Amino acid sequence: MNDLLDAHPFRHQSLDDAVALSRAMSIIKPEQLLRLYMTRNKLTDKGCAALAAGCADCPNFELFYLQKNQIGDGGLAAIASTMKQSTMWQLVLTENVITDVGVKAFAASVADGKSFLKMKTLYLDTNVGITDEGCCALAKVPRAVTQHTHGPAQAAALAGALGARARPRSL
Repeated sequence: MNDLLDAHPFRHQSLDDAVALSRAMSIIKPEQLLRLYMTRNKLTDKGCAALAAGCADCPNFELFYLQKNQIGDGGLAAIASTMKQSTMWQLVLTENVITDVGVKAFAASVADGKSFLKMKTLYLDTNVGITDEGCCALAKVPRAVTQHTHGPAQAAALAGALGARARPRSL
């Protein structure tokens, strides 16, 4: 299953497809599913929430790649609430419609010190609704992710606040 998902990214899937895939993952709980690439699928918050629920049931899940969809604050909040205890270490939400509201909700989820313990990298670049306010909320979290990309100025400010080196880059 891992090879299938890595080699053939799903494209242009409907909400029903996302829900069906999520249900399958929740029932099967595939140990070999490490990464899920869902680029350019027009996924919205509902589709993201469904997939996050399925991925949360996969015991070795590492990378959730959701670039270039229509995921907003509700989708990021769904990830924050359903995947807190996951083994995911990289979350890519580049080029979506997330705003400061979603980033603040995610930051609050990470702030408990018990959630997203394996998270190393969070990509939020080119979500034009994220401003310095959202970046600062994430930077204030005692144990936040070590990399964050939104743009050179925000990434550099966040890197300084975290005491880490952030490397802005486009995917």
